[in-house]
Amino acid sequence: MGCNQIADIQEGKPYPDACLTVADCTAGEPECRSTTCENERCVYVDVPEGTRLSDTRQTVGDCQQLECDGKGQARVATVELDVPDDNEACTKDECVGTQGRHVNLPWVPCYSGPVGTDLFGNCKLGIQACADGKPIGACVGERIPKAETCLTILDDDCDGSVNEEGAGCVCVPGSVGNCYPGNEETLAYGSCAPGVQLCNALGTAYESCTGFVGPVEEVCDSGQVDDDCDGRSNESGANCICGDGFVSGTEACDDGNMVDGDNCSNQCQIPGCGDGQKSITEECDDGNGDNLDACTNQCQNAKCGDGFVHLGVEVCDDGNTNETDACSAQCKIPGCGDGTKNGNEECDDGNTSNTDNCTTQCLNAKCGDTFIQTGVEECDDGNTNNGDLCSAQCQVTICGDGMVVGAEVCDDGNGIANDGCTNCIVDPGFGCTPTSPSMCSPKPSCLGLPKNCGPMQNEDCCISPVVTGGTYNRLNNAMYPATVSDFRLDRFEVTVGRFRKFVEAYPASKPLTGQGTLPGVAGSGWNANWNLNLPAVQNDLRTEISCGATPMWTDTPGVNETKPMNCVSWYEAFAFCLWDGGNLPTLAQWSYAATGGNEQRAYPWGNAAPSSSLAVYECITDGSGPGSCSLNDILNVGSRPAGNGKWMQADLGGSAQEWSFDGSGVILTPCMDCAQVVGSQRGVHGGSWAGQEAWLQNLSLPDRTPDTRSDHHGVRCARPL
Repeated sequence: MGCNQIADIQEGKPYPDACLTVADCTAGEPECRSTTCENERCVYVDVPEGTRLSDTRQTVGDCQQLECDGKGQARVATVELDVPDDNEACTKDECVGTQGRHVNLPWVPCYSGPVGTDLFGNCKLGIQACADGKPIGACVGERIPKAETCLTILDDDCDGSVNEEGAGCVCVPGSVGNCYPGNEETLAYGSCAPGVQLCNALGTAYESCTGFVGPVEEVCDSGQVDDDCDGRSNESGANCICGDGFVSGTEACDDGNMVDGDNCSNQCQIPGCGDGQKSITEECDDGNGDNLDACTNQCQNAKCGDGFVHLGVEVCDDGNTNETDACSAQCKIPGCGDGTKNGNEECDDGNTSNTDNCTTQCLNAKCGDTFIQTGVEECDDGNTNNGDLCSAQCQVTICGDGMVVGAEVCDDGNGIANDGCTNCIVDPGFGCTPTSPSMCSPKPSCLGLPKNCGPMQNEDCCISPVVTGGTYNRLNNAMYPATVSDFRLDRFEVTVGRFRKFVEAYPASKPLTGQGTLPGVAGSGWNANWNLNLPAVQNDLRTEISCGATPMWTDTPGVNETKPMNCVSWYEAFAFCLWDGGNLPTLAQWSYAATGGNEQRAYPWGNAAPSSSLAVYECITDGSGPGSCSLNDILNVGSRPAGNGKWMQADLGGSAQEWSFDGSGVILTPCMDCAQVVGSQRGVHGGSWAGQEAWLQNLSLPDRTPDTRSDHHGVRCARPL
């Protein structure tokens, strides 16, 4: 009796798990077990292996599903049908093992007819080209509904009926005509065949088409029957699955089973490294042959000493773990940044940051070293002058600090109004005179010029917006990463009017030796030997810049003053920018602005295909079409605002092809505000008013000898902050 009391079982009282039917079992069911009533007791039964759990437990698009293992427990299983969708028409969404990926397609089907009509009669889908995962261009090859006629045996208006109305529908009552409701191409393949239809009693149209054989869904079978009449058999269909014994679709093999240990995997692929399935002999398998990630192309986990540089983890890998060679046992380059201070270093903090107490040259940070020490310096322009935008104490100069810098015309060290200098602008009548024009404008090329640039011709032609620096891939190629500091880049290409100021000051406007040296880039300033490549006197310069069939230069001001200056050599472009207080942009700077930094744009305005509303190119401006070029094809700078870059620079694509500083050769990697000083050629970028559409992309690096002079070539200047 005591035992029964402990179990709460008493005479006349049922067991707690007693039942007559399963409805009497009120306890909750575990997710991989079901309840049943057996021998008047409620018991749990394991649900079959592979039973999928409820949708609320699943993550859509992760190439996996939660299911039961047949032993009452849940497990994660690979399901390649659980494909991730990026909602892009021009990508193939697929699973490789448990990893989803989106492969760019060269083309996709398209159709502009009414919805559903592509399913009937003679209508068919077309194709549309793709670029970078986006559709471009028109739909090619489609057939959309047209007026029904009785002049063909086909369903012309794609409504499911044949020869029911339209031209030619006059027939002898009771006569028989041929008909075919399917697509005309399918008649040539498989078992598809036309049928017959009777002329109605009035002789005005035909009745329903009978006896025809149309395409049906493809069925994989040993007879190799072309069921869908497309000229292929066993290529796809509801029963065309891995394990059916028929190679179909994307299958590389099909041995009629789902065994994973034989010569054909359970995904119907040839087993091996790179198939996305880790075998017992592999440490990993990520479905690719890349040696730069965590899994090598031998399907071994990446580690220091395997000879492959694991990006983001290793700086080098020479296939060993020796400490005495060019790559350390930690796969780092020995020297500055390895965390060990040697005799030639002032410091070594083990990183490559220039914003802390130790620079990337392993020198103690100090004002004037070009690197801004966070929390200590506001700026650092590489010098200790007080006459520029950054003071000798590396603090940003401001109006009222007594130093004339940047856009300031004057600075008298006070905030008193009307004392000759108010808000760092010379008061009328104080100092700004025709004999001292330099006090009125910080950029010589715009002195005295009207504000007549841009789409409304009301902007300062010398405006130079700040380009916020960052890290990106040059030429949209991950092999060429670069980091660029903040800088200014002129909004507009140099106009004829601005270049005229340089010509008028010539030859006194020639650069000084070393002028324009870039911070941290030795030898990047003006080389005295380059003076031999500049015209000797002003008249020679005027002659040289009147080149080609369409020079912009005129010896006297005219209608071209706000058009882009062309016919300038690299030497003259560099000399102009130095005279105007700037520099030629480096390849890293120009490309960074054109690609929108880490947005990695295909074109300066984005990824949309070029058009005449975005850029001036291929001589299409005057409406005469490509190949018919004239001065009318060259527009005022900034005339295509829809094509502006991320930081508002106009005409980075089209108009004039712009010189950059860098010499040709190997693209410097790694790159932190880098520039290639030497090289027999120099880069030109962005395409031109007469250049091909392909030149507008941010993917190419065309080079020219620096003395090249072309009516395609112009210039845009960069400026330090």
